Amino acid sequence: MSSPLHASPVAAPHAATASTVARVMLSVAAALLPATVYGFWLYGWPAVHLWWITISATLLGEAICLHLMQRPVLRVLGDSSALLTGWLLALSCHPGGHGWGAWRPFATIIAKQVFGGLGRTSSTRRWWRASSC
Repeated sequence: MSSPLHASPVAAPHAATASTVARVMLSVAAALLPATVYGFWLYGWPAVHLWWITISATLLGEAICLHLMQRPVLRVLGDSSALLTGWLLALSCHPGGHGWGAWRPFATIIAKQVFGGLGRTSSTRRWWRASSC
């Protein structure tokens, strides 16, 4: 019998499920949909244009990086992480601001692709090595 200080877990915390990265990303996008529609209603067409231009720019920026790195473009874009990155970036920008236009693809080009893509950053690798037995 284990003591309260040394209790063993009942199930593994890393148990596999049927969820994929794309399914999780699209679930988060679905959860953002009410806030996005409210933003469209609140700010009008400038918010709609900001949303689709930002998502398009992040998808295009990631596609260009993947093409330059000779990686499969459609397979990587299919995980919807660039879509979600652009969506979150669009929601965090004010539709009336104009100084952010050139920085839209920055989130996927610099912050994601230069550092190795989804789940492949140096901090993720260090965490993975430290957590594996």
